[in-house]
Amino acid sequence: MLEEYSTFQNCHVVVRFKEIDKSHVGMTAQSIKQGIEILSGYFGEKSFENIQAVIAGDRVEFDNLVINFLGVPIKTPSSPGRLSQPQRFDIVILSPYAYENDSIYKFKPDEYARLMIHELVHVFEEALTPDIETSPLWWSEGLAVYISKQHLFDSDLLIPINNAIKNGDIPTLKEVTCNDNLCYLWGWSVVAFIENNFGKETIIKIVKETRNGNILDFVPDSVLLFENNWRVWISKEGKS
Repeated sequence: MLEEYSTFQNCHVVVRFKEIDKSHVGMTAQSIKQGIEILSGYFGEKSFENIQAVIAGDRVEFDNLVINFLGVPIKTPSSPGRLSQPQRFDIVILSPYAYENDSIYKFKPDEYARLMIHELVHVFEEALTPDIETSPLWWSEGLAVYISKQHLFDSDLLIPINNAIKNGDIPTLKEVTCNDNLCYLWGWSVVAFIENNFGKETIIKIVKETRNGNILDFVPDSVLLFENNWRVWISKEGKS
């Protein structure tokens, strides 16, 4: 179904696009290439094969590609907050031209580059994790937010988290695990806490070895001690 798309390739990066999005190809390819370099360094793994990005001109085209090209079942029309969707080594991306009418965001090149890294984290995790289907949402999204540094710039994350810390409303780990919204808001902080306290090698070990989704089996602390220490840590981090 990509017969109408032109193709650009640079090393391990392939970008499929229509003529209207020709001006976005270089930025997209460069962002993905840089993302591959960052994640290859982080995980100690080279790119597995070509990463293919398809730029969708509008929301309708985006949804069609996600369902019929990636094979990912989604509710349509998809949320205006959804800008991209990965599946194995393919990523469908909403065109920057479509932001004004088809998204809740304004297009910013820096955020676009971070979005590419975010999605590439999912690509690397899927390739490296033995049983990716068991990985909990808070872990996968938290990993992508943390490594892409989205948590340092995204006001949709920073404002509610800072307010929660200020008001003493930090959720429990059980609440984070069971609530999709809290997974996106707080998952990165649990990943950050693990790296800060147990080292990046623990993050990599979890990604490469977890088979049952029990992420905290890889840390030496009990769940209760881990949760207490995480809550103290994120409270201090937020206030600082």
